[in-house]
Amino acid sequence: MHNYIKKARIIALAFLLLASGFCKVSAAGGEIQARPGDAIRFTVSLNDSATLAGFRIYVDYDTSVFSLKKTDDEFAVEQGDFSAKGTMIPNVTSTGCQVLWFHTSNVTASGSLFTITLEIAENAAPGNYAITTRVSDADTVDSKGTKVAISCNSGEIAVSGSSEPTAQASIAATSTEQIIGTTFTMPVFIRDNPGIAGFTLSVSVPDGLTLTAIRKGSLLCSGFFMENLSEKSVTWYDSSNISGDGELLLLDFKVEEACTAGEHTVSLSLSDGLAKNLTDENQNAVSVKFEDAQIRVLRYVRGDADGDGDVTVADAIMIARHLIHLETLTGTSLKAADVDRDGYITSADCVRLARYLSELVETL
Repeated sequence: MHNYIKKARIIALAFLLLASGFCKVSAAGGEIQARPGDAIRFTVSLNDSATLAGFRIYVDYDTSVFSLKKTDDEFAVEQGDFSAKGTMIPNVTSTGCQVLWFHTSNVTASGSLFTITLEIAENAAPGNYAITTRVSDADTVDSKGTKVAISCNSGEIAVSGSSEPTAQASIAATSTEQIIGTTFTMPVFIRDNPGIAGFTLSVSVPDGLTLTAIRKGSLLCSGFFMENLSEKSVTWYDSSNISGDGELLLLDFKVEEACTAGEHTVSLSLSDGLAKNLTDENQNAVSVKFEDAQIRVLRYVRGDADGDGDVTVADAIMIARHLIHLETLTGTSLKAADVDRDGYITSADCVRLARYLSELVETL
């Protein structure tokens, strides 16, 4: 009889606990593989059916490595199957983030509570990082305000050592020799291309040169392309990879009169130094090595073939002798002899120089 009464009391206590709303359910996390610079989604889900009208759940993580994604002043938190109806308010905390949800009536269901999107820092060290969840008992209730005890499983993010794949592309600007006052086009080539679907690049331009245009190279036969000359930057993207080596960009420059003679460096880089500003179709960063271009700027007087600083009959004679192979002009002398700047030394240069020396024209 005594044992019967004891069992009856235990059964009665169990029913009392159930009736008072104290139950325990769990939300599943899991392990996620990721790399620095990635954005990952972490879902908190109920393993068992529960009846709730509100909850507040804290998600804790290393805030020096992870941050809750935010776009247009809205945090990247999605309502789950369980919380599809009702109001959800996410916010960041000193230890991660919190998600508050409430509804005007009970929801009895299982499934996902919510999904957060976390961004991994570009400089994240490799390792396994825990994601833990804490439930606010006071704010996790049914429609009558009765507390419902739930527990949430922890998760883990395994961050690999680098956001960059092993393959490395090479992007190289082409070195050239130019004279003051001219315009020219500098091709930029990509080699060892593992497949790219987007880039945002910056161009570093030395004093004395003006970047006048950034154009698509022959390799970019499709996709969206836009330049920003004031920022000296360019962006391109497509929905799928382009592969193979070839001409990536064409950079148009003007050598200003104030440019000093000598060597000048033009360099390209990933905008803001972000690895994912060169990416493939799976949004993975593509490792890249940039090769600078050297521009050798020459200063000389057009028509001054003998290099004495003056344009005289002696220069006309020297150009004429070059034309009939009595002597060979090289270097700045050869460039100065191209009086009409068409890229060739011809009789037309002699005629133009003769007209200038005869004062039939005022300038060369």
